[in-house]
Parts: sequence; structure tokens; C-alpha cells
Amino acid sequence: MTIPLQGFTSSPRRATCPSTCSSTTSRNNGGGLHVKIDIAYKFRIYPNVAQEEMLNKTFGCCRFLWNQMLAEHDDV
Repeated sequence: MTIPLQGFTSSPRRATCPSTCSSTTSRNNGGGLHVKIDIAYKFRIYPNVAQEEMLNKTFGCCRFLWNQMLAEHDDV
């Protein structure tokens, strides 16, 4: 299933286990078996030129703020 996100085209791919999935098994108090499975999905987007420019500006701003906060944290 492909879900467009505000004009992006995407290509979902189900990740394969065991590298991206984890599974744990444990017993509960009643003696029954409890299984937890985490599943991951990978998506690839194909932005147009305007969307790519907006993403680059947004990620650049986030990177700048991250580095500023990291520098302040290191100074403390």
C-alpha cells in the first residue's frame, strides 16, 4: 500500500527479520506464554525540487540547533 504524504511519493518496503525486528518470549504468572514482536517498515520518499529544498532547509536548521544545544550542554 502506498500512502502519499502531502505530495511526496513513497515506496514502502517491509523490513526483514532478524536485523530490524525483535521478538521476546516470557511466561506470565498464570503459566501462559507471552510473545512480543516488534515490526519495522522502511519508507523511501521522492520529493520534488521545492519539497527537497524545504527539507534541506529544515534539516539544516535542526542540525544547527542540535549542535548549539550540544555545545551548551558540553559547557556545563
